[in-house]
Amino acid sequence: MFYATSTGGFYAEEIHGTRQIEVVQTDPETGETIDRWMEKNPGCLIPPDAVEISAADHVALLAGQAAGQRIQPDADGRPVLIDPQPPTDAEIISDAIQRIDGFCDMVYTRLTSRATRYEQKYQESLRFRDAGYPGTVSANDYPYLAYEAPHRGMTKRDLADLIIAKAEAFNQFGARAEAARAELPGAVAAADPTEKQNAADAIVSAINALVQALMEA
Repeated sequence: MFYATSTGGFYAEEIHGTRQIEVVQTDPETGETIDRWMEKNPGCLIPPDAVEISAADHVALLAGQAAGQRIQPDADGRPVLIDPQPPTDAEIISDAIQRIDGFCDMVYTRLTSRATRYEQKYQESLRFRDAGYPGTVSANDYPYLAYEAPHRGMTKRDLADLIIAKAEAFNQFGARAEAARAELPGAVAAADPTEKQNAADAIVSAINALVQALMEA
């Protein structure tokens, strides 16, 4: 078994070809062997920098990797196990931004498709509020509030206020997400080494909470 620093991979001669092959020179008339020597096998796929390791070392390395350790070459190019290193600030920030971007995609994909209906509900709720939350309303004037409020177990006023709040939260969502992205570098940099991931997770969790509130029917 071999390990190559250049690829970080393991190689076996029975799979990737022997590193050397024997060349035999024979007498063309008698067929007797005149000479024999070893030379590099042109069909071998094992990288030139590969070092040989035992089968037991190979098993131990794979077991360590499965347990969360990393395989890394030492100064001599031999593979050794090292404990995983904590992510860098840049890696933590990049991961957090990807999660925030995912939330944005979900919000704008799912809610934009319902934009017309939501806008109608929003405008109706604004009219209801601006009219002073009248106690008696016509379903012709306020169809969403008249039909939806009883099924939700809410008053028309409470439903109108909820619809308005959600619409305003949706309008502000993009700005809140952008602010979260901008906040990440400073928050991660200022946190103690053991708290950097938690600092990023807290910012992402705040955006997730906004998403869950927006996604509620």
